[in-house]
Amino acid sequence: FQKTMKLFNSSNRRITLGIGAIKTFQAIISFLSVVYSSKYFGTSIYRDAWVLALSLIMFVGTVIFGPMNGTFRAKYLLIKGEENDNIALHKTRNLVTFCSIVSLGIIVIFEFYPELLSNIFAPGYNSNDKNILNLMIRLVLPNLLITQLIQIWTAVLNVYKSFYIPEILAVLSSIINLLFIILIAPYIGI
Repeated sequence: FQKTMKLFNSSNRRITLGIGAIKTFQAIISFLSVVYSSKYFGTSIYRDAWVLALSLIMFVGTVIFGPMNGTFRAKYLLIKGEENDNIALHKTRNLVTFCSIVSLGIIVIFEFYPELLSNIFAPGYNSNDKNILNLMIRLVLPNLLITQLIQIWTAVLNVYKSFYIPEILAVLSSIINLLFIILIAPYIGI
C-alpha cells in the first residue's frame, strides 16, 4: 500500500490521477446507491422522503456550519504559520468538540421533534407522508455529525498535502450510505 501511495504522491500529475481514480470509484458507489435506492424505494413517498431527509440534514449543516467550514482551512493555515502546529491542532480539537456538541444537540432535538423540519419543508404532506418523512429524518440525522467531522479533518489533511485520505473517507461515506440503503430499507418495511 505504501509503495502505491508513494507512486501517486511523486508528482502533481500522479496525485491528480490518483484522486481521479478514487472519485471515479466514488461515482460508481453513488450510482449503485441510486440503483438500490430505486430498487427499495421505487418512485414513491419513501424515495421522496429519503431524498428530502438527506437534503434537509445537509441544509441544516450548511446553515449552521457553512461559514465556519468555508474559512476553517485559511484560519488553520494562519494559526499554523503565526504560532505553530501544536496550537493549530489544539484549536482544531476545540473546534471538533464544539461541532460535535452542537451536532449532537441538533440530532437529539430532531430525533425527538423531527416535525420541526417536516412541517416547515413539507407543508403539503399528509400525516402519513409526514410520518414517513419523520422516520427518514431520524435515520439520516447522524450524517450531520459525520459530515462536519469529515469537513474539518479534510481541511487539516489538505493543509499537510494529504489529499488521498479525505477522498478515501468520501468513498467510505458513500459505501456506508449504500450499505444503509441495502440493510435498513428492507428492515423498515420498504
